[in-house]
Amino acid sequence: MGGVLDILNISVGTLLNQQTALEITSHNIANISTPNYARQRVVQKARFPMYTHAGTIGRGARIANVEQVRDQFIDRLLLEKNSTYNYYVGEDDIMTKVESLLNETEDYGLSHDLQEFWNGWQDLARNPQGTAERQSIVEKATALADKIRNIYAGFEDFKDGIEQKITDGVTKVNTILGKIADLNKEIARMEVTGHPANDLRDERQQALEDLSEYLDFEYSEQSSGAITVTIDGNTVVEDADYGSVSFAVAGSPADIQFSVTDVNGASSGVDIEGGKFAGWKSMWDKISYKTDSGGNRVDYESKLNDLAAAIIDRVNYYHTHDDSGAVLTNNTEIFSGTDASTIEVNTAIVDNVNLINSGYDDTNQPGDNSVALTLANLGEQSLTSLNNESINGYWQSFVVNLGTDAEQINAKKDFQGALKNELRTEQQAVSGVSMEEEMAKMIQYQHIYQAAARMITTGKEMLDTLINMT
Repeated sequence: MGGVLDILNISVGTLLNQQTALEITSHNIANISTPNYARQRVVQKARFPMYTHAGTIGRGARIANVEQVRDQFIDRLLLEKNSTYNYYVGEDDIMTKVESLLNETEDYGLSHDLQEFWNGWQDLARNPQGTAERQSIVEKATALADKIRNIYAGFEDFKDGIEQKITDGVTKVNTILGKIADLNKEIARMEVTGHPANDLRDERQQALEDLSEYLDFEYSEQSSGAITVTIDGNTVVEDADYGSVSFAVAGSPADIQFSVTDVNGASSGVDIEGGKFAGWKSMWDKISYKTDSGGNRVDYESKLNDLAAAIIDRVNYYHTHDDSGAVLTNNTEIFSGTDASTIEVNTAIVDNVNLINSGYDDTNQPGDNSVALTLANLGEQSLTSLNNESINGYWQSFVVNLGTDAEQINAKKDFQGALKNELRTEQQAVSGVSMEEEMAKMIQYQHIYQAAARMITTGKEMLDTLINMT
């Protein structure tokens, strides 16, 4: 009878094994669209055999474990690439807005306003006594000054926007750090039994990917199943403990400075080189903090300030001096202010357009157009204050260089995005759920289940025969 009972025991175990395998298959199918879900599979092993006079006889199979199918190497590379990709996403996000602000189209933008301003003086040179031409110069000078101030104000708005983006991002990052620590605790508690907490590990992997969107970090897994996360060498997650990330805008000129508080409560500054935080900081530097190898300010605001200062200085000088450098009797300046944030048209000129000189003679005699001609050609004059470039050339170089930066950022973003997608495809090839594969497994488990059920029926019939014989 022992042999018949063993048949029943093995078959019942097989039914239970296939039932578990079908549950795992159903779980895989249900999570086919869940981000960072790694498919699971049942690991079966033969039961310890039974020793008899005929030798060892097998006792069926048991489920040893339910394991995730993951490639840790690909997962780690994907996090690194996601951080790099989002660096350029952060840069591109702001650079696109900068390009929109400049909007250097044919009939718009600062280049257009500069040319209109020079054309206004050309018109006055043709008619030195013209009041309408002087009124036109005031209007075009006002449009030019307004455009420069608006661009500068736009840069300041972008910096405010970057600061807000980082503020929101820091809140999310600190929430993620807390989530990883909580998952560490739960994973370690569950895996102490020897069985992996697969679904919690999936959730933690997604949390790591969310974290890599904002910054670069290192992580390592401990024997307990918990992971340790470090940012620039500072431990911000260890077991169930976690720290925080913060930032400040400090210094002169103002710069973005990141810091972390580690799991022990110690705070220190950190260099973040990946993720949106680094991309946003890079654009902040481009706008108002960048210097060249010689320590000279070459950020967008500094270049715009240099341009505005050159326009103010040279236009005012040539409007109030003759070619020998002598001050004219009417020495009213066209512009007031010192830089891009303060440039304006002199209110005296706005109130009385006749204060605009066309020539060196302040009575504006017919034919005296010396001042107007000089100012009409000022846009192409090389200036030492602009590194021996002209006003027009300096701004055109600025626009071209900015456009080149934008193209490079966009190209790098697309390239890194393609690499990220390739890694995602590789990850899915290893860990992703295939509907066809799961359906094939389901049919296989179903057939094994049916065969085991048939074995139970056969065993029962054999047992009934034996019982009836007694």
